[in-house]
Order: sequence, then structure tokens, then C-alpha cells
Amino acid sequence: MTTARWREFEKEVSGCFTRAGFRVEMNPRAAVPRQTDAYAQDDTIRILIEAKAQKRNVTIADVEDLRSRLNRTPHDVVGALFTTAGISDRAVQSIEQEHVREILVFVGPEIEQLRSGRQNMRVLIDHKRDALNLHGKVVLNTRPNSKYLNVKLPRSDMEFRIGAATGSYFESRSRFSGASFVLQMPDAGWGTLGDLMAHVVDMAHMLAGPIRRVVGSEATLFGRRPLAVPGEGTHFSTGAAGSPQGDVTNEDYVGALVQFASGAQGTLEACRAFTGPECQMAFEVNGTDGALAWDFERMNELLVHRAARRGGASGYTRLLGGPEHPFHARFNPGPGVGLGYEDLKVIECAQFLQSIAEGRQRAPGLEEAAAVARVLAAMERSWTSGHWEDVAPEREA
Repeated sequence: MTTARWREFEKEVSGCFTRAGFRVEMNPRAAVPRQTDAYAQDDTIRILIEAKAQKRNVTIADVEDLRSRLNRTPHDVVGALFTTAGISDRAVQSIEQEHVREILVFVGPEIEQLRSGRQNMRVLIDHKRDALNLHGKVVLNTRPNSKYLNVKLPRSDMEFRIGAATGSYFESRSRFSGASFVLQMPDAGWGTLGDLMAHVVDMAHMLAGPIRRVVGSEATLFGRRPLAVPGEGTHFSTGAAGSPQGDVTNEDYVGALVQFASGAQGTLEACRAFTGPECQMAFEVNGTDGALAWDFERMNELLVHRAARRGGASGYTRLLGGPEHPFHARFNPGPGVGLGYEDLKVIECAQFLQSIAEGRQRAPGLEEAAAVARVLAAMERSWTSGHWEDVAPEREA
């Protein structure tokens, strides 16, 4: 590789970031005392960039070299390795097995898509980060991209990774006031376990990773409830005086202690008959370096706590959704002008259509749904056994 070719490729990669709205610094010495090719950042992410214009594939030595530089930077800096060639299997395995410090790989076909404008840098970064953080996988988008849809994926301060540390803890809950849902066992088998706990487990997987084992409890709090009338009301309806009553044959409440594959501990809770919360879907994550808390009833607010240094300020900071967060400006241009539930459904539809146009499965898909079902089945088994139950691996499901 000639110096001229390397410089040309380095400028081309930097230009892709600049066109996507990033601030780029060339040869920044961001990983002092070692130098790297470029450093890109905006208000949400900082990226240490290594550009390799070469014929040979990226090797595990190249990955370790970038990781060494990355470890000299603040913990939230992401590594990005651009190559005109490909990447070896061992290098991919190294990134997947040690992704506490994220390294994103961009290969020749992806760079060509960025060069031609057929791919969006932020969309590609989001897709690679989601795959690595949620599924521990390196993805290479080498198929032609759709020219019709190029929607940015959501990225906000809600992203938070919890590690296998003693202080790592996850809590999530879903509580509704007087919601009816499915009250008869023959209708669906599960009650709150399938209606509400499925959402709680899915959120837990997204934020804290796979669940390894569980122990749970369930209760039917009301033996008789108003019956649903076909064609009338919603699943929030509670009936009126004199409404026909029927026996409730499945659970109103489900609670569980869980252990994640990472070693983190957690509690999950769901109920369709709590008094107080009207439509609560909430989580709290307590990590070694900070904490997050969010509640659907205040869906445009995120509480963030960063561990303070000795003598520093402590406590939660309330962050508001605004136009600096992807998708928000498409609905409301002003900060603090919140999105609504219907807006989220529009975003979901856009992602679904983009997935079809690109010919690739986005997360969540059927694999994620099956993973949730395996956790729910383990919870149900623990009701009978009264003991901890392992979540069945995928091959046994």
C-alpha cells in the first residue's frame, strides 16, 4: 500500500463521516501516546477510525492493534475499522467475543454503498452496533441497498450496557390499572404472563442481554371479573355496574427473580390489576458506572445517573427527547415537544418497510420472540417446581 493510496482512502472515509454530519479530526492522537487515522464525533457518539487500503483481509492482529488504541480512550468511544478488502474469520470471532469495547468493521462493498450514496453512514453504524451489542454478532451489509427507503434507526441516550459486575442489577415492570386482557385459560393459556410479561422480558433482553435462569410466582387477585363483550370496548375496559361476570382462570400477577447470562441479577414484575399505575412499562438499570430509569407514562424522559468522582455532584439527571434524537424532528422540531405512542408506531412501520426493501431481517424478529417465549416457559415451570429453572437453550426449544 502506497502512502498516497492510504491518504486518499483515509480522506474518503473521513468524507463519509463529514457528509453524515459528524465532526472529523484527522490524525488526532486521540489514543495518546499512539496515533490513529481519524476521530469522528457528534452529540451522541465518538468514533476512533482506522482506515486500511490493502488487498489482504483484516487479521486478528489488526483488530488487537485497534483495540489497544481504543483502550487508551474514554470508555464510550467506539472503534471503526474500514478496509478495502475483507476480514478473516478469526478477526470476526475476536470482535464478537470481546465486544465490551465496540469495534465496527466496514468492508469494500459497504464503503462503495457509502461512496455512491446508496447507504447512510448513521443507519449503517446503528445496524452494526445493534447487532454487536444485542446479539454479539459482526454484520457486514454487502448486499445492494434499496434506493427507496433510507430511514435512520433510533439512537438516543437510552442505550446502556450492563456488565458482569457485582453491582449490576436490572429491574423492569409492567402495571395496568384494571385492564381486562384475556381472563379465560382456554382462550390463551397464559394471562398476564403472555399479555404483559412478554414485553418486560423483551425489554430486559434488549437492555441487559439473555436471561439464564428464573424463579417466579403468580397470583389471581380477582376470582371474577366483567366479561368482554364482542365488538365493544378495549382491553382497558373494566365493565359497568351490572355487567355480566365470569370466572378468571388465569393469572393477574407475575413476578420473577432472574439471572442474566452476564452474571447480572434482576427482578421482573407484571400485573393487570394494580391500583395506581395506569399504563406503566418501566425499567431501572443499575450498573457499576451509572444507572438508567425510564417509564412509558413519561416516555419522552430518561433519567441518567453517572457515577460521580470523589467530591463531584451525584444523582439522576432528567434528559428530554428532542430533535437531536433520530426521528424526533420528523414529528416535532422543538426540544421537549414529546413524541406520542402513535408516532412510535409510524417509526416501527418505517423500519419494517425498510427491512423488506433491504431484504434483511432487523431485530427484533422471530428469533427474539422465541427467546422471550423460552423465558416465559421457564417462569411457568418454576410455578410448579417452586425452584429456579434454567431457560432452555435454542436447540432444545
